[in-house]
Amino acid sequence: NLGAYIASVYQIGRPLTRGEAMLFQAYVSFDATILQLFYSFGGAGNVCVLGTGKEKDFGLVTRVIRESQVAATFMVPSYYG
Repeated sequence: NLGAYIASVYQIGRPLTRGEAMLFQAYVSFDATILQLFYSFGGAGNVCVLGTGKEKDFGLVTRVIRESQVAATFMVPSYYG
């Protein structure tokens, strides 16, 4: 399945399972957008969308991860520089 393929290519470990979520926080023009969306859609997972510019609010990110059962996300250093 697509989720397993993406997990193997990016060495994530495993596809998402039902009830788990991918935290979507990439800008639409960034290549991680495709990875974050298809990793979720390829398995049985959900996508949890973090609003634009909110990735720098660590308190919010932590709360969203906890409350939305986020199992994976991809963060890049430029978010925090």
